[in-house]
Amino acid sequence: MALPQAAGVKTSNLVIFLALETSPVTYAMIANLGDYTGPAQQATVVDVSKHGDSFRRYVTTLRDSGTIGAPCWFDPTIRTLAGNADALAELFQSQDLRAWLVAFVDPDVIDPTSGDPTITKAVMSFNAYVSKFSLDAPVAGVWKATTEFRTDGKVEYLWADTTPPVGQPLP
Repeated sequence: MALPQAAGVKTSNLVIFLALETSPVTYAMIANLGDYTGPAQQATVVDVSKHGDSFRRYVTTLRDSGTIGAPCWFDPTIRTLAGNADALAELFQSQDLRAWLVAFVDPDVIDPTSGDPTITKAVMSFNAYVSKFSLDAPVAGVWKATTEFRTDGKVEYLWADTTPPVGQPLP
């Protein structure tokens, strides 16, 4: 008898897209993502205790959606914005705030208008600056850029079909 498969989401075919400045907005595939981290979110917590309180009291003020870091894998021979090492480098140099989308794609189903693989599940969208960019082009390897995105504002999670957990009754 086969053992049950462990729960989890495979991250192969995870891609980062850049929102193009078109109307309506369209997205260009920039690179495949490796093991990404983040967003490393945090909130500023302020002590609001006063005389007479028995315990310290706190409130959260501003929230920070943090950074998202990932190696971006790409083919530098594709001289369009999508897949171009210069695109991420240019965005780092220009310090432009841009809109991004992280999504899973199906490499076997090509969109006839863009030529990109079809998005199968969007993970998150966010506005960010490219805050770190380090190109790695080994002789016997794959081109990649270790990239960090400094988010601006709220990160929108796009798991539309996620089932919320069901509460358990107290004993």
